[in-house]
Amino acid sequence: MIIRYATCLFFVIATQILTCVAATAQEAEFDYNNVQAPPKPAPGWVKMIDQGTLNPELAGYQTPAGIKVEIVATEPEIVNPVGMRFGPDGTLYILEWVKGKSAEQTYYDVTLKDGTQLSILRMTKDVPDVLKTLQDTTGDGKYDAAQVVLDDLELSSSVAFHDGWTYLPSVGHVIRRKQSKAEGPFDLQEEVLRGFCGFHHHQISGVTFGHDGGMYVTSGDNDNRGEGVDGTRVDVMRCGVVVRSTPDGRQLTEFARGFRNPYRDVVFDENFNMFHVDNDQEDGSKFMGVRIMHVVEGADYGWRLFPEVECCRSDFQRGAVNGELPGKLPSMIKTGRGAPAGLLHYTGTAFPEEFRGVFIYPDVYRKSVRGYFVEPQGATFRITKEFTLMQSDDDYFRPCQAAMGPDGAIYVLDWRTDSGGAGKLWGDGVHGRLYRLSWAGTDEMPAIPLQPADSWAKLAAADDAQLVEILKTGDFEQRSRATDELVKRGEKHRATFLKILADEKAPIHAKLHALGGMQRFWDASVQAALVTALQHKDANIRRLAADGLGNHLRYAPEGQTPQHGYLPADTTVSRGLELQFRTETDLAVKRQTALALAKIYGARVAPLIANALYHEDANDVYYRDGLIRALEHTGRAGISKFTGWLQSDDPAARETAVRVFEALRTREAAHELAIAIEHSDKLTSEQRIRLFASYRNYQLNPPITGDAVANWLEQHPAAGVDETLAGLNAVSLVGGVAPERLQAMILKLINSDEADVRLTVMQSIRDLGLIAAIDALAANLKSEQTSLEEKREILKTFGALRANETIGLLVEWTEKEGPLRADALEALTEVDFRRALAVSSETIATTKDVAYQAAAIRVLGSTPERAKFAGTLYADRRLPVSLLPVVSEALRKHADKDPQVAAVLKRVLAGGLALSLDPQEVKRVEEMVATVGRPQNGMGVFLDKNKVSCVGCHSLEGVGGNTGPDLTKIWETHSIPKIMESMIDPSKEIKEGYQKFIVETAQGRVHTGLKVLDNDQEVVIRDAQGKETRIAKTDIEFLEPDEKSLMPDNVIALLNYQEFIDLVAFLKDRDAQETLRTRNFHWWVAGLYPGELETAYPPEQNPDPQQPVNDAEGNPLPWRSTLVSASGLLDLGAIFGAQADVSAYALTYVHSPQDQDAVLSVGSNDQCRVWLNGKLVHKQTAGRTARPDQDKVSIRLKQGWNPILAKIVNEGGAHQFYMKILGPRDIRFNREPKFPEPAAK
Repeated sequence: MIIRYATCLFFVIATQILTCVAATAQEAEFDYNNVQAPPKPAPGWVKMIDQGTLNPELAGYQTPAGIKVEIVATEPEIVNPVGMRFGPDGTLYILEWVKGKSAEQTYYDVTLKDGTQLSILRMTKDVPDVLKTLQDTTGDGKYDAAQVVLDDLELSSSVAFHDGWTYLPSVGHVIRRKQSKAEGPFDLQEEVLRGFCGFHHHQISGVTFGHDGGMYVTSGDNDNRGEGVDGTRVDVMRCGVVVRSTPDGRQLTEFARGFRNPYRDVVFDENFNMFHVDNDQEDGSKFMGVRIMHVVEGADYGWRLFPEVECCRSDFQRGAVNGELPGKLPSMIKTGRGAPAGLLHYTGTAFPEEFRGVFIYPDVYRKSVRGYFVEPQGATFRITKEFTLMQSDDDYFRPCQAAMGPDGAIYVLDWRTDSGGAGKLWGDGVHGRLYRLSWAGTDEMPAIPLQPADSWAKLAAADDAQLVEILKTGDFEQRSRATDELVKRGEKHRATFLKILADEKAPIHAKLHALGGMQRFWDASVQAALVTALQHKDANIRRLAADGLGNHLRYAPEGQTPQHGYLPADTTVSRGLELQFRTETDLAVKRQTALALAKIYGARVAPLIANALYHEDANDVYYRDGLIRALEHTGRAGISKFTGWLQSDDPAARETAVRVFEALRTREAAHELAIAIEHSDKLTSEQRIRLFASYRNYQLNPPITGDAVANWLEQHPAAGVDETLAGLNAVSLVGGVAPERLQAMILKLINSDEADVRLTVMQSIRDLGLIAAIDALAANLKSEQTSLEEKREILKTFGALRANETIGLLVEWTEKEGPLRADALEALTEVDFRRALAVSSETIATTKDVAYQAAAIRVLGSTPERAKFAGTLYADRRLPVSLLPVVSEALRKHADKDPQVAAVLKRVLAGGLALSLDPQEVKRVEEMVATVGRPQNGMGVFLDKNKVSCVGCHSLEGVGGNTGPDLTKIWETHSIPKIMESMIDPSKEIKEGYQKFIVETAQGRVHTGLKVLDNDQEVVIRDAQGKETRIAKTDIEFLEPDEKSLMPDNVIALLNYQEFIDLVAFLKDRDAQETLRTRNFHWWVAGLYPGELETAYPPEQNPDPQQPVNDAEGNPLPWRSTLVSASGLLDLGAIFGAQADVSAYALTYVHSPQDQDAVLSVGSNDQCRVWLNGKLVHKQTAGRTARPDQDKVSIRLKQGWNPILAKIVNEGGAHQFYMKILGPRDIRFNREPKFPEPAAK
């Protein structure tokens, strides 16, 4: 929905939030709409070398100098491995997803302990997967043998070990298995967690055990309705989550949310701060770009999946990517597009000191392993340096996990297949590799020998004193495993841990491990030690002491026991925590203390938490967020205090309360929000709008309703437009309100004089099905003052309403030549398909409107007979060749079932460019791309919708559609053979989220496309051209996934061989692709005016495409939205008709992240003037034929959005204009002064 009040809302909140973001998460404000943050400097010791200079087998593999790479395992011992873990004794375990013949989406049912029924979407395949161990039988350091341990697994994403159990997260649950007898089968199995996301690679995927024995589990989007074995529940809707429980699945709680797909395990640094990396959304929007984050308890990192979809559609109203919405936290960095497969924090001693502490993540998609260094900043951390640890031009290199071995080396697992990963549940079934990285040394940093491979195994034989010594002197992994071994030896070591914590001479790192170890033997002495540790001089000990108390204790009245196995907290705990909270200066510690207090004591500490939040002035977004989450733990007792402050006579108090409500998300907060809105008379309009907007936070199960907002709207019929729109949007978000309650105000708004108001309210009309709005919409459709964009929205609304009253009007508009004819036909199809079928059959061959013909083919393609009719017209050359993709898709729907349709499809495809994936053909293409490929010409092919329509489906560097995956950085991620495969055999690998579905209705209509919405009422299918069709569930006879790609098999048919070579050359050329950022493809145009260059006409005064301008005689004239050609040509003659002595205006916007110089390049036919930010920067007074780059002018772009207005005078003949900006690579164009969102919104 278009949110008119977003600009006001953003600027009010941005000053509060983005300042904090800059102060806490990154060195300087980063434009999060970009896919990647500016790179941090590499450490000084990083100098890249090719490993082929050391080992010819590794030619093309690059690492920093000093690193030695060895291949230590390969096929057949490992084949397409997906995960690994070194066991407690150092044994290496490997997970493999075995190649199968078929895979499909299925559901499995779960009945929770309270009787709730869940149906979990998951993937299944026809063969089970395996867990194996690797052995080095010759002692040469290479794994030359493998033994299968488990052969009945279901897509397990990782493996972990704890207390003799093997943990395997997969398809929505965590199971653990154990041998009842040594060397016997794994005959004991328990399901410890269930009800989580099970879809594809987004499934529950990671298990990590904390220093205190707590289990942390990661799960991706969509809904996570998890349950532990004791009935404890976590309900986190529409996003990924990190949860915490005991190892046996008790005391399940949410730890953090707002991830898209936090694949695999979280990691802890040496002070037990948690970190992770989150997969990005590949839709070309701000959500594209991998994020690395410091994960803190209670945090929300912003990602939201669109309601009622299964995967891969961004929710732009609720979602945030970098803390730009209230209640959402920023990440540390955005690293660009990719597919990270977990994180490794290297803490060993087999690399130089300068290397230790690095965070490493392997990226399957970008074929690289990357490293990042961090340092504390306020209550969080910031990235200080980054570098590439390992990369290769080998297309089979697909690093999928990194781990530290018992020898201190870094092991990198290579899935080793020609797939990017996100669409496959197995690899090629042939290859696999494991690399070992060690430090061979440089002149400045000598070689470091590896530790013995059995260093972990020896811990089991060490005596108690040796284990205690390791806690003081060993590396992080050794200390962690020594702690586990001491715990394994029994409760006698409670005293050992207590002694270490109390020993003033013991190193801090030993105390941290002891602090965790003692919590596994909880008693009064451990509790007392933690309370004492709250006053320790080391901040990390204080933080972890508060964390331990909060994880184990709950308040209960005297004589009662807390629920779910928590232990009762006594008064010493409350006194200790309150003292620490009041006196603490370290914000990370203070944050954790607030959470511990609120988790343990709830409403009893509401005044303390509420007052701290009210007076908070640290300007640290992470700390403030902790206070807000603590407030939520106090329930309505704490939140109600802010409800009261909303009614204060003090404006500052009211503003503070509004800021708090903007960030809350619990059911108790929703109750208080309803009261706050009812008593909001003292708030400003802007503050009330922000309260309405906060309804986006409440994705609860069962859902809340928008009754409070609807009541306010009914009681305030004279409220301002912005308030009314904000209220309607809130009601639309949460639902639960009868449409008739809102009808009067919506009808009032649809008659507004402001175009953006009318545009905004149309979404509410569609959502609520308001038939009563048809007359007003029809009047606006006929008005000459209504813009083309608004008329399109009106026709779209008619289609959504599906009211018979609109049929006559829609038929009338299908008969009018012009830019709306196709839109009218699409709307008619939704209202009366048979009438649309008849109209399409009658008119498809009698018009030259290609857009209308394409719409007609989509209608005709719904039935086999009419599809055959359209295909025959094309085969007989009665339709333009540019319609081949639409025609072939219409025929493909029916070809498998109807031989006659198949025969027509064969005719249609005859004679086009046909290539194969034969190795000789691929080699020839590679050679020609290198020698005669022309990337700039290939860009023209990519952008030409009449050729291959790449740009119609795919976005690249922010340009294009979103029906298919975004192609940004394809030059890095895809080899030429893979690019060829994607065009010649696109069904070979279908990316997750882009599965095509076939829908057949009771009326015999067939639809194919992406399933972008599926709820109890309807299914929405988006076809290959990006057009969406809504199908009522009651009309569906058949709905199943299709094995074929949405991308046509014949996509290159209209190219000649050189054009194909040029296109591939473009897709492999970084520079050519990045120049797309500097080109403008959208204009607003207004005209015509007299052909007088110097005369100022209305568009020159504050041009706003949402508001009509007057023509030369004073009559209203709408701005019209238009696209340029692939060459950048704006053809005004094609828009307004060829006329002499006339002028027209063109308007667009360009964003610059900073003040910077650039060059404006223009060409025109004939005269032109150009303004930048309202200032005239160029004038051309001669008659001429337009060509690109005729004039070049130095300009200065300001930070932010820069409007560019051009006036083009035509003396006669063609009326044309070219424009682009040269120089900067970090600018972006858009038709509005805001960053674009994909049409899927």
